[in-house]
Amino acid sequence: MKSVAHPDGVRRITMKMEAAVGVADMTLYALHMLAQETDPVGLLKGCNKREIFALARASLQGFGQDTAKNEVPKTINPIELTTAEDHVRSVFPEID
Repeated sequence: MKSVAHPDGVRRITMKMEAAVGVADMTLYALHMLAQETDPVGLLKGCNKREIFALARASLQGFGQDTAKNEVPKTINPIELTTAEDHVRSVFPEID
């Protein structure tokens, strides 16, 4: 392990995490980061693969696994959620 001095002068070890996600999880995590926008599903449909991945990663890093799974279904109706999942599935054909 390697520690690095941070701007505040404290030496810390950087941890990297792995989380296996499917289409449904990727969609929920990405939408969680867009939940405060007026049209989160429309914004997600305009995102490319790299942007969707970055949104999902930021949600996981900032809020953990359970927050998006609990909050997003309360704010986005099931029809729009299905539309968003279809888009993510088309952008990420390599995941089931």
